[in-house]
Parts: sequence; structure tokens; C-alpha cells
Amino acid sequence: MIGLDTIDKYTMKARVFPAAIALAPALALAVAYVSWDSFSLSDAYAAIASIVLLVVFADISRRHGKRLEKQLLKEWGGLPSTHMFRHADSRFDTPTKKRYLTFISQKMGEDPPSEEDEVNDLAACDAFYNRCVNWLRENTSDKERFSLLLEENINYGFRRNLLGLKGSALIVSLTVVLIAIGSLLFGMPIDASSSMSTQLALLVGFAGIHSAYFMMYVTDDAVSEAAELYARQLILSCEKHIASSPAR
Repeated sequence: MIGLDTIDKYTMKARVFPAAIALAPALALAVAYVSWDSFSLSDAYAAIASIVLLVVFADISRRHGKRLEKQLLKEWGGLPSTHMFRHADSRFDTPTKKRYLTFISQKMGEDPPSEEDEVNDLAACDAFYNRCVNWLRENTSDKERFSLLLEENINYGFRRNLLGLKGSALIVSLTVVLIAIGSLLFGMPIDASSSMSTQLALLVGFAGIHSAYFMMYVTDDAVSEAAELYARQLILSCEKHIASSPAR
């Protein structure tokens, strides 16, 4: 569970924002039910319940995102950053890749695999590349120095966690539509300051847009794109490490 003392930039953008987006129709419905002219105890309960629900969903977004990540890694065949280190991968030119691998290999005290090694035992080579990725992760924790990497990591976490909440978000939208229709049919008060039919149209329309967004834009491909951008920036962080290393 997220505590107030653990809120940072990553937590806010990659966990809380996806939760808020997934819950947006429900939060809008809660706002519609609150009487802002005469704020009562029941209105306070509704506001508190909304905040609690947001905190809970932020925690769920992380757990569902992590679970989803395991499935995606199986589909991708491993980390994009691992693939980028392979000799057969063309997303980095050969001299640049060789320079990066030579540098990290020296730091780890290992020899980088050759093209022939990849042909003979790709799994062993990928294990080495994974260690290179882990070394980079452990040595890029300075948020100011590696600010671009942090932004790409946040973007990836946001898309991954949002995709993890996709099913829940669609259920939220459907529930809001049903409640809105029920409010009209059975005379449940929504907000005395505006007509019931206007509130219904706004809530149903918003829920429809919300559902369309999740169906069209919250996809595996969106997460894959963010993962590749993060992986590329992680590998490019070698430039700063090499530049700051003493000349030999």
C-alpha cells in the first residue's frame, strides 16, 4: 500500500495517475453526488471514500502491472535491453555496441560474448547481457544525472500499470453508466444544481470516451513501445559512465 511518506515523482506519475484515470468515471460520479451548496457528513464520507479508493487502486495498478510485465516478457522473449545488446540486433550500430559492452565488461570483470558465442549458446549470452542491464540499473540511480532515463522509466511504468488496470477501468465505466441510468429511471438524486438528464448525458458520454480510450490506446503495443524507449535510454547511459571514467 502506498503511504504519504513514499510519494515521489515515479509513484505519482506511474502509479497514482493510472489509478486516477481508471477511476475517473467513478470519481466524476462521486463529485456529482456531492452537494457543494451544503456540504454534509455524507458528502464528507463520499470524498473520503474516493480518496481511499484512489490509494487502493494505485496499489492495485502496481501489482497488476508487475503481473502483466511477466506475461509481456514471455511474449517479447526477454527484456528489450537484452535484445539490443545482441550482435544480431541492429538498433545500435556495431562499433557503439562494442564500446558499451567492453566498458561494462571491464566493470564486471567478464569477457563479452562474440557473434560465434551467440550462435552456439544464445541463452548463456543473454544471461551475460542481463547482467549488463542489471549493472546499468544499479548505476543509474542518480535521478538528476540520468533524468531522461527516469522520464522513460516513468512513461513505461505508467503505460504498463494503466494496461494492468484496463479490465477494471472498463468495469468502472460500465458501472457508472448503469448507475447513471438507474438514477434517471428511479429518481435517485444526482445534483440539485443541474437537471438529472444533463448529468446523465455527461456521465454516460464521459464513460463512453473513457472506455474508447482504454480500448484503442491502452494496448500491449503501447507498453512495448515505452519499454523499447526505456531500454534504449538505459543503454545510452553508458555514454555518461564512459565520459566520467578515468582515461586508461
